[in-house]
Amino acid sequence: MIFWIFYFLVVVYLQISQMINVSTFLNLALCIFIFFPISSSWPHGKVVRIIRNILGYAFGIMLLWHESYLPPVQTLWNFFVRPELRPSMKFVTDFISSHFDVKFFAIALLLIPIVYVLTYTKTRKYSAVFFIACLVILFFDQKVVIRRDLSRDFFLHESGRLVEMSQSPQNKFDVVFLQICSWSWADLEYIHFNTHPLFGQFDYIFTNFNSATSYSDPAALRLLQANCGQKTEGEIFSEVPEKCYLFDNLKKLGYSTYTAMNHDGTYSDFKDKIHQFGKADLPIGIDNLKPVELSFDDSAIYRDGEVLDNWLELRKGNFDKAALYYNSVTLHTGGSYIDKPKVTEDEQYAFAFNNLATDLDDFIGKIKKTNRNTILVLLGEHGAALQGSSVEYATVRDVPLPSITQVPVAIKLFGPNFNKQDNGQDVTIDSSTSYLALVQLLSNLLEKNPIDRTDLQDAKITQDLPSTDFVSETGTGLIVQNSSGLFYRSKNDSVWNKLSDSLIVKPADDPVK
Repeated sequence: MIFWIFYFLVVVYLQISQMINVSTFLNLALCIFIFFPISSSWPHGKVVRIIRNILGYAFGIMLLWHESYLPPVQTLWNFFVRPELRPSMKFVTDFISSHFDVKFFAIALLLIPIVYVLTYTKTRKYSAVFFIACLVILFFDQKVVIRRDLSRDFFLHESGRLVEMSQSPQNKFDVVFLQICSWSWADLEYIHFNTHPLFGQFDYIFTNFNSATSYSDPAALRLLQANCGQKTEGEIFSEVPEKCYLFDNLKKLGYSTYTAMNHDGTYSDFKDKIHQFGKADLPIGIDNLKPVELSFDDSAIYRDGEVLDNWLELRKGNFDKAALYYNSVTLHTGGSYIDKPKVTEDEQYAFAFNNLATDLDDFIGKIKKTNRNTILVLLGEHGAALQGSSVEYATVRDVPLPSITQVPVAIKLFGPNFNKQDNGQDVTIDSSTSYLALVQLLSNLLEKNPIDRTDLQDAKITQDLPSTDFVSETGTGLIVQNSSGLFYRSKNDSVWNKLSDSLIVKPADDPVK
C-alpha cells in the first residue's frame, strides 16, 4: 500500500506538470490488477499475492516509463551491449549529477506525510477513495489525442518534390557546407549568443529552418539527400533515387567533391553511413593534427580551424570547382577540453562556441585571401537542448521538439568583388523552410552567377523558395506542428498527443537586427 499510494501521487504530479502522457485505461487496469482481492482460502493464496505484487511493481514501472518521453528501453540496452555506442563513464556520471531534479525530489519528500496519513492512521480506510480521486484527476487532465495519421499527407506530398539544380555556363563558385552539431537558435539564445557578430557577415539567413531531426546521422543524410522532399527516417537510411543526392548533383555540374570532419566519424558508424547513404566522399586525413577536446565517448575532437586549413591546403592543387561537406562536433554536449579544468555544461558550450566562432572568422578570412569565388553555407545539424523542456531533461533529444530542430542557416558569398565589403546583405528568410529551400537557393545562385553584392538583392534569387511544413522525426517518435498546435507520436504508439503550446517556437529574431 505504501508503494502504490506514493506511486499514484507521483503519477498525478507528473501528469499535471505535463511531463508524461497518462493512459487512464492502463492505470485503471493496473489498479484492478493490484487490488483485486485474493482470498487467503485460495490454494497457495499467499504465494499468489507475492507473485502479484512483484508483477505489479514491474508493470507499474514499465507503465510509467511508457507514459514518459524517455527514450525506449532498447536505446539504453544498446549502450550496454554495443560498446561502440557506449558513452564514457565520466559522461554518464556527469549527466546523472547534472540532471538531479531538486524540485521533484523536494515534492517527493513532501508526499511522505501524505503517504503516512493514508497508510498508518485511522484515515487509511479512505485509501480507496484516494485512489479513485487520483484516477478522476488523471481522467480529466487528459490531453488532446488524435488517432488519424497527421504525417501521412505530409510525406505523400514531400515524395513528389524535387529541386533539379542548374548553373550558368560562367559559374566558377566553390561551394562549402559547414554543418555544426548541437547548434540551434534556442541554444544560442540561452547562452546569449543569438546576436553574435558572426552572423553580421552573412548575406542570407534562414530564421525558421527545420533540420527535421535531433540526431547527427539523419541530419547529415537529410542534407546530403536534400534535392528531394523530406523523407521518413527509415527511407533516408536506404538507397534513394540518384536525383536526390546533393553532391552527386554537384558532380554533374563539374564539381570535385570533398568531405572533412573534426572527429574520426566512427561513433555510430557516422562516416560509413554518410558515405553509403549520402554518397559523401571518405573524409580527408587529419592524422597530422593534435586533438583539443575529448568527446562524450572519449574520442578525439580536433580544432575546426586546423581541419579546415587542411582542406584549403588540399584545395590548392585542384583548379576545378570544388564542393566540401564539413562536419563539426565541437559543440556536442559531454565534451571536455583536454587542457581546461572541469566546468558546467553551459560554460563548456559557451567556451566551445567562442572557439568555433573564432575558427569560422579565421576561415572566412582565409577564403577571402584566396580571391576565389565561393558560396559558404553554415548550418546546424540539430540543437543541444541546453535548456530542456517540460517533456525532456536538458541535453536529452529523443523528442525532436522545435527548440531543438529549428537551427541557424546562413549563406555568404566570396570573390574579387564580394570581398570589398565585410558586412553581408542580411536577407532574412523567415518562412517555414527546410533543406529543399536551401538547395533551391543554392541552385538560384549558381544559375544567376552574381558578380557582386548588389546582385544578391535581386528578389528573384529568394522568391518562390519552397516552404516545408514543420515535421521532425527521430527513431523513437515524430513531431507535427499545424494550425491546431504541436503533436507528438511515439513510434510505439498509434495516437498523436497534443503538447503544450509553450513548446511551439516562432521564427528566430534576425540576429543582425
